[in-house]
Amino acid sequence: MRAPGLGVMGKASKSSSSPKQAATTQASAAEPAQQQVDAQASNTEARFLAALQTMMGGVELTDEGVREAIGKLTPEQKRQLMQDAGGQDLKREMLTKEENKDDRALYFQEVNRSAEQAGLPIDKDNDFLVKKVAAFMQESSDEIPQLLLEEALASTPYMVKAALAEAKAGEGGAVPADLEEIEAALSLLRVVGWREGDATGRSPVLRRNLLLLHAHLHRERLNALTLAESTKAASFEVVEKSRRLLDVLLAYALQLQWAKPALAITALQGLLVNGLWDHADDECKLLQKHKLAAVGLKAPKLTLRCSANDVLPGENVVVKVSITRGHACSKDELEAYKKLSAGTGEGGAPGDTAASATGEGDAQEGWWLLAESIRQLPNAERAGMLAETVQHNLLVARQTLAPALDESCVSAEIEFEAPSSPGEYKVIVHVRSSSMVGYDVKRKVSITVRNGKRSQPSTTSGTSTEDSSAESMEAMEAAIAEMDEGKDESEGKAVAIS
Repeated sequence: MRAPGLGVMGKASKSSSSPKQAATTQASAAEPAQQQVDAQASNTEARFLAALQTMMGGVELTDEGVREAIGKLTPEQKRQLMQDAGGQDLKREMLTKEENKDDRALYFQEVNRSAEQAGLPIDKDNDFLVKKVAAFMQESSDEIPQLLLEEALASTPYMVKAALAEAKAGEGGAVPADLEEIEAALSLLRVVGWREGDATGRSPVLRRNLLLLHAHLHRERLNALTLAESTKAASFEVVEKSRRLLDVLLAYALQLQWAKPALAITALQGLLVNGLWDHADDECKLLQKHKLAAVGLKAPKLTLRCSANDVLPGENVVVKVSITRGHACSKDELEAYKKLSAGTGEGGAPGDTAASATGEGDAQEGWWLLAESIRQLPNAERAGMLAETVQHNLLVARQTLAPALDESCVSAEIEFEAPSSPGEYKVIVHVRSSSMVGYDVKRKVSITVRNGKRSQPSTTSGTSTEDSSAESMEAMEAAIAEMDEGKDESEGKAVAIS
């Protein structure tokens, strides 16, 4: 006796059903799934319209009325609307479906308009910076030069617009004589970018913005200069705009898994926060220590330990991270810090982000935990081979750490999918600050992928399959929304090492 299923399959394979009948059968089978998708989309849209109508006072909303209503909402109202309507599902649907192309364009246009009105960077600024970084990465896998980032920031449309507005006003702003003095002093200090021949070919706007940026970074070494108040104000504006641009560029770098740019960006962020010029300079490290002491904090003393077990191809690698904070505050030191920060009203943090208060009596340090995979061709050096394309390390995982000031040890786990080929792989684990200079630590971890097959599929947290432009826009939005809070709280994503 044959099993009923086999009998049906045999009969079906011999039948002479027409292509039209087969298509009808397939369509019938797909109907329940499609109905479920349509129902979900309809439910999402209904929730959004109901939330919008409630916010607008119950007025009837036509298609045109919906667009006008959204355009009139404040940023706070938009955030509340997205929360009330289950906004992440709605946003994902709008950003990825082809039929929402017109609405998506309107949405991006509105985000850019709102950002420009708020004095924030917009899409073309982010695209400009990404192209500058990408152009360097096409030619080299070296560290991103600090000067490259600084010149890219100084020449964005966002910066150029401000400089041209100052020139048009004809008064205030950076005094030309001050700029000459700053340039002469930087040249004497042999600052990269201002040595003999370095400054040739720069436009007046780029020169102005870069001088004002370097006047801030080297202010400890330029304190003998007497600058006009308008020049100081112009330098402050350039620095604040640079910090905003870096926030958004970092969000892009993290989304694109760019390891070297992410490291360069966080390094420059720390320098801008503290008005220092070089993470490797002992003088900068000493100055950072004094800045921390002035607000009641000790200089970081971190010990990083990492370990990882062997895995089979395709399994999840779990790197266990332990960070010992040798500078953890004692009870008395913590009380003294709280009194000092309460007296100054500044949260006790140099530059505003080395430590942040997250609640009454609660202060934390902020650190990035980044995992950088080392990519290279197998046996390339031994065989004398050169890669046809530049090989770049990838940022395989990331997360933020926020230890309390009295916390002596921090534990975390970094997880990502192992390569499909057996062998030994290396990952560099970085603990980095975007608000302190000279105290970052890193450790290399070896990972062995053994021969064999896993017995069952492992759960991975691989990269999103959503549209990349949608991811980039969401990254930009997230960075803009978090700018006022002073830190990026992005969650880590895992990608494969190859």
